[in-house]
Amino acid sequence: MEVPDARERQSLLSNDKPPPRDAEQVSLDSDGLIAESPVSDLDNGASSADPLEQNKQKLNTLFGFRPFGYHVAKKPNRPVDDGAKRDYSGGINWGVLGNYLWVPLFGWWLALIFLIASGLLFATIIGKSYGRLCWKLCKYFIWPFGKFVIEKVRVGDDASITFRSGWADRPIVPYLIWLFVYVLIALPIAVFGYLMTWFWVVSIPMAKVIFEIIKILFQKPWAISITTDYNKARSHSVLLCTHQAFNASYLKHNVWGMNIVFFNLFPVVAVRVIMILVTMIADIQHLMPDMLQFALDLVCAIPITFYIGLAISSIAAQTNYMIGALLNASFGSITELTLYTLAIRRGSLDALILYSVTGGLLSDMLLLPGMSMIFGGIKFKEQKFNPVAAGVGSILLFIAIVGAFTPTIFYHAFGVSKESCNDCTLAFNAQNGTVGDLVCTGCRFVQNDLLNDPLFMQGARYLQYFSAGVLPLAYFVGMFFTFKTHSHIFQEEESEHGEGGGEHEGSPEWPIWSSVILMLVSIAMFGLIAEDIVHVVEGVLKTLGVTQSFLGLTLIALTPAATELASAIKFALAGQINLSVEIGSASAIQISLIQMPALTAISTMLGATGKNGEPFNLIFPLLAVFAVMLAVITFNYISSEGKTNYFVGASMVIIYLILVASFYFVPEDPESGDGGHGGNSTAPIAAH
Repeated sequence: MEVPDARERQSLLSNDKPPPRDAEQVSLDSDGLIAESPVSDLDNGASSADPLEQNKQKLNTLFGFRPFGYHVAKKPNRPVDDGAKRDYSGGINWGVLGNYLWVPLFGWWLALIFLIASGLLFATIIGKSYGRLCWKLCKYFIWPFGKFVIEKVRVGDDASITFRSGWADRPIVPYLIWLFVYVLIALPIAVFGYLMTWFWVVSIPMAKVIFEIIKILFQKPWAISITTDYNKARSHSVLLCTHQAFNASYLKHNVWGMNIVFFNLFPVVAVRVIMILVTMIADIQHLMPDMLQFALDLVCAIPITFYIGLAISSIAAQTNYMIGALLNASFGSITELTLYTLAIRRGSLDALILYSVTGGLLSDMLLLPGMSMIFGGIKFKEQKFNPVAAGVGSILLFIAIVGAFTPTIFYHAFGVSKESCNDCTLAFNAQNGTVGDLVCTGCRFVQNDLLNDPLFMQGARYLQYFSAGVLPLAYFVGMFFTFKTHSHIFQEEESEHGEGGGEHEGSPEWPIWSSVILMLVSIAMFGLIAEDIVHVVEGVLKTLGVTQSFLGLTLIALTPAATELASAIKFALAGQINLSVEIGSASAIQISLIQMPALTAISTMLGATGKNGEPFNLIFPLLAVFAVMLAVITFNYISSEGKTNYFVGASMVIIYLILVASFYFVPEDPESGDGGHGGNSTAPIAAH
């Protein structure tokens, strides 16, 4: 809160207009005017003098770390300066378009409840004074902009307090009637209005207005009045005035070290987890349709990934590089590994797992950097980064592709496919009464059942085990390269983007012990969410009419990456496109060098069997191999350039969309039951 000085107070009391203010809400207490707009400016691109923030920035530039775009040290919120110069004597601010949305979204039902309360109080006769107050509040909530909530205290040189009488001076019966109607009818709706306007973030200015009204109606309802007359308002103690219903700057607000959007979603996550626990413990059927459950689960998964990322980044910034790198390697992909492990255990979601991994690689190497470059290119004509540092990730991506797809190339090069047809009939020769050829339609070559294929069981299977064992070795070699032998490369990268020096160490928003608790609780919550996703996904596939492959490539793959995409765009807008590129590179490397080998080991250890052998193996469809290899080539080529703009970003997004669209038309596999969208070949097959 910002309390005005003596000159500002005198300006309010004088005949001159008050000083222009940029706050969307102006709240006044008994001592004078208080201008309030406590929105934090989380400018993550700016360097911080706090040692914790310095350490986090260093980690963001190192291999093995997924750059985190939010503060880990305590940072005070600072007011938003939108440059608006409002004249409070001018009445309604008609220029604010969002004010018109207030009436249909919130204003009418808040006004309605005070209209009902007003009618009830007028009906009691003795409570009619409070009924008049409720009628004024009804009109106030319909359109509160430019109106003043004042206390009936005359302000002047010889200020006489004629209306500020205490509780003892109030008639008790009318007040008790008012209190009964207020608490029973108006207060619950007002509290609900406060929670709803706070939840949607951009409407926080009105949430604060509602909160102040609630407090005032408890403390001194008999002593307030509402007016649009500026001259009248300035001669009284002004309690509240607002000119703007919505402000997008509140999206930067910070609560307990979390962006307010993710903070507000925590109750949603908690309620969803409780619902899942109740259905599991009580062994009852879900009351909601599968599609609605699936949508809620995906929404809840997004903030959980943010909580885990916040905890990992906080612990890493407060310890050392090696602990941070190990945490990123072990818990950086914990949400995906949890979901895929449960899908492996189910045994009928082979394609969903495989294409989710493919979709994760495509989004990390094409969509995420592409969107960052588009947003960054809108603000900056061209952005540059260190291609030498980016080259480490490029080499590891090539290693990952060689290791992950060598078993696939081996199997497709030497394996034998079988022919699968939709319909086959015997041709009958009516002239001589003989049976002719066997005519089949909708035929194509499909992959054999791997567990019954000698080439896989005796060759490709062991090759994939070897690849899965070697790939993590490349990851740890990259860490040794970063931390020990060639750390100067990344120190140069760090110095290019500036690290301020701080003399005093700030306190962390989340200490180590609380970060560990946050991480473990978040992992446990996601385990329940993932269990429900696996439970309802087959019903969702039937409802949407899509294949496991397309659902995995899109929704399942993109949901855990949503927070990373937001961080990448924030970095790009702050002029740190290097960190945006590093997010995609680090995530893709973890998928290919850590996640894929781990899933191969988990699938083998669980001994699960799917519709085509093991639920997860390193035998990918050729279309997936082509798409990922093209993504790696594109990503590495752009990384080698060391500069980018919006055109490059748009090109990457277009390539991503084309590749994803191709998976939508993958033909149906009649044996696996993975429904498709056409594309089957129709060829007659002759058999004698």
